[in-house]
This record gives sequence, structure tokens and C-alpha cells, in this order.
Amino acid sequence: MGTMLLRYLSEKIMERWESLMITIIRETLRIHLITVIVIIKKHNILWRKKVIALYARISKKDKRVQKVSNTIENQLFLLRSYVSDNAICGEQEDIHEFTDDGYSGTDRKRPSFMKMLAWVELEKIDTVIVKDFSRLSRDHLLISELREKYFPLKQIRFIAVLDGYDS
Repeated sequence: MGTMLLRYLSEKIMERWESLMITIIRETLRIHLITVIVIIKKHNILWRKKVIALYARISKKDKRVQKVSNTIENQLFLLRSYVSDNAICGEQEDIHEFTDDGYSGTDRKRPSFMKMLAWVELEKIDTVIVKDFSRLSRDHLLISELREKYFPLKQIRFIAVLDGYDS
């Protein structure tokens, strides 16, 4: 009887812990997005067309002379090819590339990642395309939150090319 009670209490604690973590993730994203949106509105940035966002990230800062690492270029080549091969971009859409070179996927304050989410908040992006889920984030809770709740709420088509995911 004591073992069953312990198991039950353990499950309830884990459920509350997961719920608390999701709340913390949401609130953290909301605070950072509000900051970025205020900056964008302050500078009166306006868009005319919807944007297809291509997001690429690599975590290691490599010693190089070039501005962008080969891996970022490879990711962008894959994403551009995917858009072209699948006729995703129409006349009323522009493609914008968001890149975070040298940032960890566990870092939620990546500059281009935050800018991309701010554009989503401003309803300027209608599609987000990444190479795979890990390029968006290494935090599985954040990926789930974005993929299953945030992007659908904002009516964003989300594609992870190598994972075969297309919302």
C-alpha cells in the first residue's frame, strides 16, 4: 500500500513540475518577445509582404575569415532548395533568412531567433522552415510548445525538412 501511495505522489509531483516548466517557458518567451516588439515598433519597421522565414543555427564558433560558417551556408542551401523544389514561395511572399552562427540551441536569447519570433508576433511571417527540430532549439519542451501550441495559435506553417514535419 505504501509503495502505491509513493508512486501516485511521485506521478502527481512530476505532472506539476512539467506544468510549471511549461509556464516558465511561456513567460520567458513572452517577456523577450515584448521587448523585441517594442524595439521594432519604436523604429517604425513596416513590411508589405508576408515572409517565409528560413532559420539556420550552429553552435560552435569556428576560427574562420569568412563571415558565415560553411554549416550555416549548407543549411541555407538545403532550405532554399526545399522552398524552390516544393514551390512554397509565391508572388505575395518574400524569403528572409534568420541565422544564429555560434549560438547554442539551449540559449533562448539568440538574436535572430528572437527577431524571427518578434516577426511572428507582428504577423509578418506565415511560414517557418528549419533543417530539423534541433536547429530551432535543443530544448524539447520549447520545441513542443512552439510546434504544438504557439505556431498553430499564430497560424504559422512550420516545416522541419529532414524530420519530415510539415504542419
